[in-house]
Amino acid sequence: MRLTMITAALALIFTISAFAAPTTEGFHKRFNIIRDDGGNIIAISDRSIGLDFSILTYVKALKSELQNEQIRSRNRGDYYAEAEQVLFEDFGEKGKYKTRFPEHMIESIREVNKLPIEKIFENPKFKELITKFEDKLKSLMLELRLDLLTKLDDPTYYYKRNVGYQAVQFGLKLAKKYFSQIQFLNTASYVIVQVEKLIRERRIYHQNILMYYFNNFSEAELGMTKDEVDRAMSSIYESRIDWFNIFESRRARNTWQNYGFDKFYTTWRAATSTLRKNNARYDSVGDRLNFAFNDVVFEEKKVIINLFDNESIIQWYPSVAFEYDRPEYIKRKRELLRLVQIGVSFIPIPGWIKDIVDSYVDSTYTKQRLTEGSLYAHFEANGMSDMRKLILKQTMNPFETLE
Repeated sequence: MRLTMITAALALIFTISAFAAPTTEGFHKRFNIIRDDGGNIIAISDRSIGLDFSILTYVKALKSELQNEQIRSRNRGDYYAEAEQVLFEDFGEKGKYKTRFPEHMIESIREVNKLPIEKIFENPKFKELITKFEDKLKSLMLELRLDLLTKLDDPTYYYKRNVGYQAVQFGLKLAKKYFSQIQFLNTASYVIVQVEKLIRERRIYHQNILMYYFNNFSEAELGMTKDEVDRAMSSIYESRIDWFNIFESRRARNTWQNYGFDKFYTTWRAATSTLRKNNARYDSVGDRLNFAFNDVVFEEKKVIINLFDNESIIQWYPSVAFEYDRPEYIKRKRELLRLVQIGVSFIPIPGWIKDIVDSYVDSTYTKQRLTEGSLYAHFEANGMSDMRKLILKQTMNPFETLE
């Protein structure tokens, strides 16, 4: 009944929004354009990204999620059958999998549901570890300035500030000193890695929101010039250069004015080609919502596909970002995938197989949920608040403060 009501509400929202023109209200409300004394734009910051954070926000959310999953697994006799159905719809019928990933993944979830959650999270050493890691991470993140989405006047601004890994290394070494028991050590290590990742990834999500506005509104509507938008886009892509890729950093510096849009349009063309190659996969192809997302009907279900990111490293077709008839399906799938990533370290298989499983799981949702920043922006600009909120919930990031 609840699902039917949600689906009906979404249909009504789309009918109404079809007659509304997109606006830049969200852009001007969220983004702060910083100018020098001469009036030239030198940076864009995001008012919704605070520089302060508490790791306890994530720890409490994770603890609650794990406890709820354990209760759910005890109270529902079909819990693991349901998990398998959600996770492996694309793998074919049970017993016909061409990989042992499903077996290892379900076993990982079983291990998570055995964890002594209260004992781990309330352990004094665990709390002390989190406090020390937070202090180290905050000191480094102040230098990183996560709220600064673009730095138009410095082609190496972000390349010189890849510092998050230092906090992770510090935290992991400390965890090994504090814990020898596998359940404690592995859970603490997972928290340390994920916290730094989720905090840092907020900037990428918000940059993708910004990119939507750059590509769907004129420079005048944004209060910028073409040159300024070009350099802002270059800064976004410069921020994504790996610390070890000195040659790409040099390329960005030497072609600063066009670097960003050259990268962007290369990806855009690849996405368009992906849609064309996969046309036969869909019952029908609908509207291109923005540079990365398209409405399609697949197996009689209306869904939004992500043209930038594949379903996984072994499934080379566009990932599904949202299902209109099952609005919370993607979120539930990602919740289960996160359980797999926590639990895979506990199952008795060789380490190299664990790494493969972890890489596969990571490939199914990590990049996808960040690209969805532009999908959030699409629904924001078109006044579709319910859809915007559903997409936001899929980010699985308790540090996110967007509404």
